[in-house]
Amino acid sequence: MLFGVLTSPAWASNECHAPFELLLDEFCVHVKVTAPPEGSGQPLRWAEARAECIKLGGDLAVVGRTEKLQAISHYIDKSLPAWASKFIFWAGGHRIGSSPWKWTNGRQINLKSHVWTPSRPDKTTENRYTMVVPVDEVYNRFYLQDYREDQVAPAFICEKGES
Repeated sequence: MLFGVLTSPAWASNECHAPFELLLDEFCVHVKVTAPPEGSGQPLRWAEARAECIKLGGDLAVVGRTEKLQAISHYIDKSLPAWASKFIFWAGGHRIGSSPWKWTNGRQINLKSHVWTPSRPDKTTENRYTMVVPVDEVYNRFYLQDYREDQVAPAFICEKGES
């Protein structure tokens, strides 16, 4: 009989290393603001935001479940209370041309989930990328919307642990 040492990822042991924080006991998240309202910094395109996440050891967030999007919404409210309702954040969804929508982890995106704003994603065949946007001001709820690749956002959401 063979015995081995099992190692688990950091998020499985309820630990995240700075700058990431644990959400839902499943994944580590970090919200990065590159263009704060004070005017210093640059907003980024999706590919630039993704490169920044990879440098931090993660990738753009996969937010295909309502519970996960709610947890990220609460985290944004907590960590950026003055800006949360005004900011848009790149997330990890993308579609190249007429190919299927996918997350950065390679999984296909469920277009009928309740994480999208109504009438989204756009039906065009141009390259599109997801942002988490504030839509519901009453409940501070965020949803996904899709944007062109030439658009920029002042912030993005990185994560570790989604598989």
